[in-house]
Amino acid sequence: MKVEGKFFKEVSIEEDGDNITYVFPDTEEFLSILRRKLNKELTLD
Repeated sequence: MKVEGKFFKEVSIEEDGDNITYVFPDTEEFLSILRRKLNKELTLD
């Protein structure tokens, strides 16, 4: 299913006690960034 147009997704992530809010122009981009971040953390362990 293809969604036309872009929308904003606001995501809050707790990091070191700070509540950081990321705003991404689209969710797909956000998910790829999050996946990359998680993969990086997993490979560091």
